[in-house]
Amino acid sequence: MDLLGLMPDGKNLIVTAYNGRDTKGLHELDPATGEIVETLFVRDDVDVADIIVDPISRELISAQYMKNGEARYHYFESYGKNLIDDLRAEYPGQSVVVLSSSADRRHSVFHVSGTTNPGAYYFHDARTGRSTLVAEYGPSIDRDALSSSTSFVAKSEDGTEIEAYLTLPSTDPGEPAPLVVMPHGGPIDIRDSREYDPLVQYLASWGFAVLQPNYRGSSGYGLKFIEAGKKEWARGIEDDIDAAVDHARALPEIDADRICIVGASYGGFSAIASVVRHKNRYRCAISWNGVSDIPLLADSSDMADSKRVMLYYEKFIGDLESERDKLVAASPAYHVKEIETPILIVYGTADRRVDQDHSHRMLLMLETYGKEHESMEIEGMQHGYTRDEWIDIARAVRRYLTTHLLPGEEFRSDAGQVEVESSTAPEESESPR
Repeated sequence: MDLLGLMPDGKNLIVTAYNGRDTKGLHELDPATGEIVETLFVRDDVDVADIIVDPISRELISAQYMKNGEARYHYFESYGKNLIDDLRAEYPGQSVVVLSSSADRRHSVFHVSGTTNPGAYYFHDARTGRSTLVAEYGPSIDRDALSSSTSFVAKSEDGTEIEAYLTLPSTDPGEPAPLVVMPHGGPIDIRDSREYDPLVQYLASWGFAVLQPNYRGSSGYGLKFIEAGKKEWARGIEDDIDAAVDHARALPEIDADRICIVGASYGGFSAIASVVRHKNRYRCAISWNGVSDIPLLADSSDMADSKRVMLYYEKFIGDLESERDKLVAASPAYHVKEIETPILIVYGTADRRVDQDHSHRMLLMLETYGKEHESMEIEGMQHGYTRDEWIDIARAVRRYLTTHLLPGEEFRSDAGQVEVESSTAPEESESPR
């Protein structure tokens, strides 16, 4: 159960909870009894993720959920359907959300975002039908140069269906594009979307297609899907990633012989685990702040500082006493001898979530077995990144991808390309991201 706010009268709470269902719904909860007194909104296919509350009137405007990788909104009865329909028609194919409005609904403030729109705020006059731009994120970003994203569903080896997003290069290369597979961190209760992503757009602007699979355990798809990710490191999760890659590499727009896999935290683990699993599928792998030795998380991570988080570890990753052999068998650091793929390891010296020893162990074993690799140490970097650290990582990633996926092409500066921007450093989490 997650607390989102207060009801407009200030008496009861607004929460998201499964409440006996597979998907999270939006509910009103009585704090005195701890009981749910009313279900405000629920869907059978996806979880409710958040709410929008008018900051002035404290009125509950809408419930947010993700569908096909896009943020969508269920508006409550007090909001005029005509207003919402008019705004959606004005910005087709984008996420439009009303943030506040006058009591008569004549004047509203709303936000628009999407794959090719980092986000903008508007003031709307319903009487004139006019919307005026108030502010936008990344005003220097050329919206026309950004690449759109599509979603598809792939079926894993055991029949699990997963959603994935594919972004093709913004420029027409005249031939199938090289593919960058980019699994998200977490792995549990985290997800990717088709909203604007600065790294995805940056890579697409340089000619790379980008694949983002929401493997089992990803949030937004219901409790059973979350539970399906339990103890599936280097197993079912990687099966799901394989299924998404198989789908993408069969497309005529993708060059199946030019694929690399890139990720941070669990995504970094997945990148290395995937090249242990596949000897010839990937031309390179990049892991930053990535897990390499699963049991080490319980010894050197800030996870070990909390008993509650360690209970999470046992439930979703594995028990260190009874399942240690399985955790070791799933850890890439113990299988470096099997790797035939060049690897770039990026790590920060101040990372408390995934200690730098994960990278040190991988580098030691790569050197011991004479495996092709590079490394990048960033002094003082934590598990999240500052803007400058993020830019340095993005450029290092592109340099390595250019070397292995665009052989013969000279690495050029970023001048004239989509900017590498991030409004905030990636958030820390109790799970390894």
